[in-house]
Amino acid sequence: MDVFTREVVCANCGDPTRYPASILEQIVQRQSESLPDATYINYACPRCKTLTRSPLAREGRIVLDTDRSKLLADLTVYCVFLRCVQEDCESRVILLAPVKRAVIEQELPMHAQTNWRNRSAACLNDHPPAHPLRVGGWVKWWPQ
Repeated sequence: MDVFTREVVCANCGDPTRYPASILEQIVQRQSESLPDATYINYACPRCKTLTRSPLAREGRIVLDTDRSKLLADLTVYCVFLRCVQEDCESRVILLAPVKRAVIEQELPMHAQTNWRNRSAACLNDHPPAHPLRVGGWVKWWPQ
């Protein structure tokens, strides 16, 4: 089955990564910011490990079934919920978090604390995540 994809470009290092549009739609529905130039999501870049508000490419591309195995071949993609710095804030910092497949799911909170650093990710009330990062939960989105 062919897959419609869109790119996320890390706002820190500029590295583009292509994701199935169905995954990006889920993160946009949970927490995003639409500005005239683009839609931005909270993103944990798998390359530079920086948390940013990063833009989604407006255009998409079809990945043919024969190329599908190459799509995110070395990554597991999670939706991660981080507690924000404001203790009484009911919002969470919700982010798209692709990590190398070598990271075991149960080790995701420790991976976040020891590898990720925040630059511009924020909750709906514009609060940054707490430091040190506190993972409040996650959902595995890829591979299914």
